[in-house]
Amino acid sequence: MKKGGKNKNNKLNNKGQQNQVSNSQSSLNPAASQFFSQAKTEEEKLALLELLQKKLQEKAQQKKMEQENQDKHQHGAQCSHGSLPSPQISHEQLHMPQQNNSMNFPEFQEPTDAYRPEHNQFLQDEEEFKHFRQVVCSYFNYRTDSLKEVARMERGYHNIGANKSYLKYDFNQRLEKLKQAIELNAQFLDRIVESYHDVAFVKDPVTKVEYIPQEYVQFRDISKLRSTLKQMIRDWSEEGKIERDLCYKPVLEEFKKHYPNHIGADGKRVRALFPGCGLGRVVFDFACLGYGAQGNEFSYHMLFASNFILNMMNHAKEYTISPFIHSFCNTFQENDPFREYKIPDVNPSDCLNPEMNDDFSMAAGEFVEIYKKQPEEWHGVCTIFFIDTANDIVEYIKTIHKCLKPGGVWINLGPLLYHYAESFTEPSIELSWDEVQHVIKEVGFELTIHPQIKTHYATDPNETMMKIEYNCVFFTAVKK
Repeated sequence: MKKGGKNKNNKLNNKGQQNQVSNSQSSLNPAASQFFSQAKTEEEKLALLELLQKKLQEKAQQKKMEQENQDKHQHGAQCSHGSLPSPQISHEQLHMPQQNNSMNFPEFQEPTDAYRPEHNQFLQDEEEFKHFRQVVCSYFNYRTDSLKEVARMERGYHNIGANKSYLKYDFNQRLEKLKQAIELNAQFLDRIVESYHDVAFVKDPVTKVEYIPQEYVQFRDISKLRSTLKQMIRDWSEEGKIERDLCYKPVLEEFKKHYPNHIGADGKRVRALFPGCGLGRVVFDFACLGYGAQGNEFSYHMLFASNFILNMMNHAKEYTISPFIHSFCNTFQENDPFREYKIPDVNPSDCLNPEMNDDFSMAAGEFVEIYKKQPEEWHGVCTIFFIDTANDIVEYIKTIHKCLKPGGVWINLGPLLYHYAESFTEPSIELSWDEVQHVIKEVGFELTIHPQIKTHYATDPNETMMKIEYNCVFFTAVKK
């Protein structure tokens, strides 16, 4: 993460998505344009827009075929442009965009007008690039996905008929506030991925309208993006400090007991690894203590967002978001979901010692694949809400043991909510805490178990009717 310099371009790159409806309307014939202007609900507008996009894609495909046939006729051969390659985030290093930074955050090649994955060696696999593009599109498509939800709520409101008169609040005002909050979030999310505009958007060669092809958008990414917004509150808001103190602080305090000095006996900086670090706050806090720190993350959603916060902030509380607007369940007050939060609570570039440039970094990819190649590299490994993300938790434990120096320390805090427990396509073993303890000892650790810690995970910091509380295991394991 290179120490975040100032990002001088603060204008949102909303090409296409923000003006997608109006641009599309202007490209219609007069009759269709008149019909579009008469659409009363968001649902009708979005349905018409989707129909328009489909027609534009068909026209673009037809024009492409005509051009190819013309080229074949003129040159006796058909041009082959190939397909854009893709990502499976299983690489040792994932490069992220940089702007005037100095914090060793892996960087992507800056996209060009004709972006191609060959500009980045880690995106040359076709499936990898498809996944990469889908995540980028989920950011840009947040506005459209969320407005579809507004249309659903609007339809439900109209269906209750005369029962509207019993409501205390004007439901239409809720919908208007919801649209405003969606726009607030969308501008923030657009800003995160603005460098990848050309990865997501396609321009119709006839109308010149930019759009995101439907096949680029995956439904599963909607929930992942919304989860990323909530994670922002946990990691980078003042309100998230309570949760951070419950989850991160005990781990960092335990590490300091084993390594009270951040410089080792050999004169080198003591270094720790943080697998599954999410948006990177715990890695940043650890580096601020003077230790060497590397975060590891598998999710592109998290990687884009953490890179943005760590490298591209001008000042603290630069952005405002409303991450809890997508659920009105279990709320006490009408306005509870609309609470706004300022992020980040600190500007990373203002807090980190410049000496940490070479000792504060992020590595993207699958944990085992990367760190099984780093024997006896790390003084410590800190896992927080991580070990249950494994298909095979035994392999995680063996990899942690392998990458630690002799006498190195592994500190863990989290539940055992195995992520693949209900998957029919992914292998998974779900070991009890009793069995996990046995494996840790068998692999070659000396285990110390601390009192369990009750905590939440990325929940609304305000009062709600339902909060999931985890009774987390907390332990220290020293490599023999």
